[in-house]
This record gives sequence, C-alpha cells and structure tokens, in this order.
Amino acid sequence: MKIAKVILNGLLTAALIFMSVIAAVSFFSSPNGKGLLGYKGYTVISGSMEPEISAGDFVFVKMEPFEEIQANDVITFQTTDQVIVTHRVNRLTEGKIETKGDANNAVDAELVPSERLIGRVAWIIPYLGSLLIFLQKPIVVIVLTTLVIIWLLFAYYVSGREEEKAREKEQKS
Repeated sequence: MKIAKVILNGLLTAALIFMSVIAAVSFFSSPNGKGLLGYKGYTVISGSMEPEISAGDFVFVKMEPFEEIQANDVITFQTTDQVIVTHRVNRLTEGKIETKGDANNAVDAELVPSERLIGRVAWIIPYLGSLLIFLQKPIVVIVLTTLVIIWLLFAYYVSGREEEKAREKEQKS
C-alpha cells in the first residue's frame, strides 16, 4: 500500500509540475509578450501543417531573431489580422518571409515582416493542445476541483486515522 501511495504521489507531483510549466509558458505567450525563458507556447487549431503538426498539438516556440530564420524552418508569426500562425518558411525575401502550410497548395498571401515574427518551433507535443482546451471547459474545471477537494479531505482523514491508531498503540504499550 505504501509503495502504491509513493508512486501515485510521484505521478501526481510530476503531472502538476508539467501542467504548471505549460501554464506558465502559455501565460507569457502573448504575441508582444516576453515569453518565459525565451519560449512561448501555442495550441495549433488547424491542419495546415499536417502531417508534421496537427490540429490539437501544442508547439513550443523559441523566440529567435529574424536574421537566424532560414528556408524550411517552421516558424510562428502573427498576421495583420492578429491571428497566430505556424507555417514553414518557403523562402526569404528582402526583410520579409514567404510562408506556406505543408498541407496547403499555395503560399500564404501575406509576407511576414520581422516585427510579426514570434519565433521558430522548437518542440511539438501531440494532442496536448486538445487536452488544454478540454481542461478549460467550465464543467471540467468544476469536476477536477471537486475531485482534488475530495482527495485532500480523504488524505487528511486517512492521516488523522493513522495518527489516532499510532497514539492508541502508544498508550497500550
């Protein structure tokens, strides 16, 4: 029983730390924000980069200077309509980047100037974006909060009973 408890607590702690890092990166990921330790994170909402990046994936974007971007890099940028897009660099022109989604037939209509570049995709975590969107639903927040409260009350009750048993055992000796 103690081994299972240690393993469960370790897994819950690791999950909590992982989700805290994701939340912190996401919090600092506004297009004009400074990011967290040079990274920003975004949930992909379209299939324009399939098969490499799918809708529902989460991308970590390393904030890179415009000069370091090269052809075939996958970058994230903001359009003039304030939409965050992750596409591949098709070619570099004078001071601007031509991009194209891997699943798209044509290049993007809009060239990306340096001030709209967010950075280069560093990591892709499949399905994490879908999970994050799911976890933001009000009913899911209520259910998870209720489960955490029940778990804390149960842990408090069990530890109290263990202390009580230890005291009774001590009194008998």
